[in-house]
Amino acid sequence: MHPSHGTDAVGPPPTNGVTFSTTFLLPEDRNDACREIISPFFDARHVKSDEGGNLEGALTSVHVGRLLVGETAFNSQRHDRSLKLALSSSLDQYLIQLFVSGALDGDCDGVPVAVRPGDILAMDLSRVAYTQVSPGATVSLVVPREAIDKSTGGRSIHGTVLKADQAVTRLLASFLINLSDLAPDIEGDEALAVERGAVNLLAEVLAKRSVSTSFTEDSVLARVLRSQVLSYINANLTSPSLGLEAIIVRFRVSRAHLYRIFAADGGIATVIRNKRLDAAYRALTLGDGRRASSITRLAHELAFSGSNHFLRAFRTRFGVTPSEARDLAFSFQLADQGVKGLYTHLSNYSYPPPESLTEPALVVPARLRKLMPFPDDPSGAGRVFLSPAE
Repeated sequence: MHPSHGTDAVGPPPTNGVTFSTTFLLPEDRNDACREIISPFFDARHVKSDEGGNLEGALTSVHVGRLLVGETAFNSQRHDRSLKLALSSSLDQYLIQLFVSGALDGDCDGVPVAVRPGDILAMDLSRVAYTQVSPGATVSLVVPREAIDKSTGGRSIHGTVLKADQAVTRLLASFLINLSDLAPDIEGDEALAVERGAVNLLAEVLAKRSVSTSFTEDSVLARVLRSQVLSYINANLTSPSLGLEAIIVRFRVSRAHLYRIFAADGGIATVIRNKRLDAAYRALTLGDGRRASSITRLAHELAFSGSNHFLRAFRTRFGVTPSEARDLAFSFQLADQGVKGLYTHLSNYSYPPPESLTEPALVVPARLRKLMPFPDDPSGAGRVFLSPAE
């Protein structure tokens, strides 16, 4: 993406955070710019893209410890986070969004969601989601998954919606708004303290409102066991001996108990097979895996019984063959799959440049930059940023 003055916007992250808006780009560049900047999160398109509708949007983002906090604004858009995108990006964070205005409707991996102004949505970026938003604005927070999961005992919060009429939601909303406001001034040890406080608050609130159906025995012991079994599976994907019997022996648990805990996942065998297939997809689409020559060897390393078995299972899960997955891999490459990699990606598209924000014509406050929704009628678009007086 190139800004309207014709120079590349790629550069080191600005010290006062990332600022991006399509308002400062040529009309013909705006749709692609929007798609590119949010590509690790979603495959985005205008709801009427077939009729010539183009994406419009803006965002700000500041790095606070391992958190990314900022604001977004947008017109009517569809946001798809397919299994292929989730695996290719390998993001391991939660996206927490306070909807200041606008609405979101969709599906978070089988969980129907409806978000209205004042509501807060929690989305697991390692999982599938298909949503549609109307013109609006959010305050958003990206937080590492392990920090939340440790407090929730591994219970999924994907698709959890905190409704605006609840006191705890209003408390959390105020926290997010103030964090976004003050984030540029938080550094060093203060940033680590804020990170810990934010994680603890989010985990406690979201765990109690979780819509998870990951397991039927919602007890502390069941959640701990599930988390331990999943960690064991992840660490032993290349072992041919990994299976139901090995897990029973390792954890001294009955077959019936394991079935109850993993019933919603289709059972232990399904979990192991899908995790192996997901690992294969990542190996084929990330980094040096794109140049790997032997799919047969990859199938062997992940303990599949044979290449034909691997090919059939891969096509069933992803709808493409391993060779096609490698050829169709997403173009973006994050420096890493942590918050730092995301921040670096966003900063590559930061525009206008930070030094231009001091120009009177842009009238951007030094701290909180309130973003306004983008109307679907481009002729109705006003200023993206509110002035300090407003």
